[in-house]
Amino acid sequence: MTDTVGIVGWGTYFPPVIETAADLAPRTNIPEDILRQKMGINSGMWLLPKIA
Repeated sequence: MTDTVGIVGWGTYFPPVIETAADLAPRTNIPEDILRQKMGINSGMWLLPKIA
């Protein structure tokens, strides 16, 4: 008997919040141009914290 492995399905999820380097700069104390040019962060998608 031969065992096989395969992919049954796949999916994607895009969080509702997209922040740009300009949004992140004040919170991280890193200049926007450094986030963009040296770290390559132009934008990011983040999950909202779950509030119970």
